[in-house]
Amino acid sequence: MFGHVPPSEPPKAPLPDVPPLATGPPSSAALKYTVPGVPDLYQGNECFDFSLVDPDNRRPVDFERRAAMLDAIDRRVHDDGIEAVAAWLSRDPRADEAKLFVTWRLLQMRRAHAALFRDGDYLPLEVSGAAASHLVAYARRADSAAVVVLVSRLFAKLLATAGRLPEGPAVWRDTRVALDGIELDGDPVDQLTGRAVRVSNGALDAGAVLSGFPAAVLLGTRRS
Repeated sequence: MFGHVPPSEPPKAPLPDVPPLATGPPSSAALKYTVPGVPDLYQGNECFDFSLVDPDNRRPVDFERRAAMLDAIDRRVHDDGIEAVAAWLSRDPRADEAKLFVTWRLLQMRRAHAALFRDGDYLPLEVSGAAASHLVAYARRADSAAVVVLVSRLFAKLLATAGRLPEGPAVWRDTRVALDGIELDGDPVDQLTGRAVRVSNGALDAGAVLSGFPAAVLLGTRRS
């Protein structure tokens, strides 16, 4: 389920007029499911919920809609490959499908690697380069497994204008993440795009890693 999927042609549709701050939800969801502790997920919040406090937030959850949406995403992953689906969803991170996709993928990963997230330590990673202040990077380690998380932040200043996403070399330029203390055996696989990511001289190129989604969760094996 979490192996590398051959790359697919990304969609050609133009970007919607997405405000920079709207790109935050996929990144915040990636943080929620990978930082130390137990994720706090309320039923119904797999999608966006703009309820206020009691009693507004006690409205019934439309589980049928969410199940149908997840089935459609699962079918598209099967038919088109996960990289193409991630690229499609990143075109408008305000869509319910984008948040549901991240939640679905990362809960699957947590279930498959329970010890890593239950017992794994937390290691902040050093970020350097022109856009370093816009990137959060850390790792979780346990026994032979490791996960490296890259999450973009402060989007309004990073992107400046609507219609851009925090993805690719043009945004991240020379920004790199040092993997000191990780010692991966081979290239890790991004659980949100299915791509194997190249580690070069003990570091990750942020523009290469964040080329198809505004966050990355890289699962790998540590060198023994």
